[in-house]
Amino acid sequence: ALLLFRESRVDVAILEAGLGGKSDATTAIAADLLCYTPIAMDHAAILGPTLGHIASDKAAAIRSSAPLCAAKQFPAAEKALEAAAKAKNAKIFPAEQLPLNLQARLGLAGEHQSVNAGLALTAWRHLAPLLGRRANDSQAQALGLERTFLPGRLQMLPRTTEHPMLLLDGAHNPHGMQALLKTFSTSERQSTLPAPAAIIFSCLGDKDWRNVAAMLRRRFPQAPIFVPALKNYRAADAREVAEFIASLGRSEVMAFTGQDPLGQALEAAIKSVPDDAATLMTGSLYLLAEFFERQPKYLETSKPLVAQEAQP
Repeated sequence: ALLLFRESRVDVAILEAGLGGKSDATTAIAADLLCYTPIAMDHAAILGPTLGHIASDKAAAIRSSAPLCAAKQFPAAEKALEAAAKAKNAKIFPAEQLPLNLQARLGLAGEHQSVNAGLALTAWRHLAPLLGRRANDSQAQALGLERTFLPGRLQMLPRTTEHPMLLLDGAHNPHGMQALLKTFSTSERQSTLPAPAAIIFSCLGDKDWRNVAAMLRRRFPQAPIFVPALKNYRAADAREVAEFIASLGRSEVMAFTGQDPLGQALEAAIKSVPDDAATLMTGSLYLLAEFFERQPKYLETSKPLVAQEAQP
């Protein structure tokens, strides 16, 4: 990737750490700036059993005095970042709150995306002078945020003959699921999404999938849940997932493990929900990847699901 960046003469290269920060492949290069989104429990089987362990590993990405921009953190994560930054004499810049006029134009749905956008804007204002660009070009920043699109992040798709109306979201841990479910809440700042009429859920076995599944079931107790097996060696057993969800009671739960598990789940959802009702597909980015393999056109274009409204 770095070779391609160099050959393409990119102006800015953004690298996302794949797993932690201490031993991740991104340690191969020096960073001019680091960004920390909210650190939560993830990859615990590798990085450590507590948030402190996970945050300390991620904080090890601070290897020089290069500044870092950070979203608001849980106390244990904040402590780890501050200690690592102090050891390297690196300055921490808290992420700005996205201005109201930019919140209204953000092309991504969900309050959590407003937090992420504020972090991105903070980072850009530090990088812009290095590139000879204006750090406070509000018109350009508004346009950039408005055009922002992430497939599989609160992405609504219309009903077709191949699938029901779908709401796609890559939530795969309790922190992500909490953000997703919050989007369904009634609030003054955001439109209310209708509860899904059905759910297609699948997950990796090394994630905290039981808590994630329980959160879904508690929130939508009447929605049938369809669990397709994933084509991934890390996948949780679809039957085990379905049995766990069924043990929580209430509505129908079905596992699909045949030749085309996702196709079977989509067909079941089509048959079980009204034409104008949405089916939520969530639990793993690998689940969404299998869907996008079937429907690659949805990776390219999308419309904002929820229009962000200004705070009163």
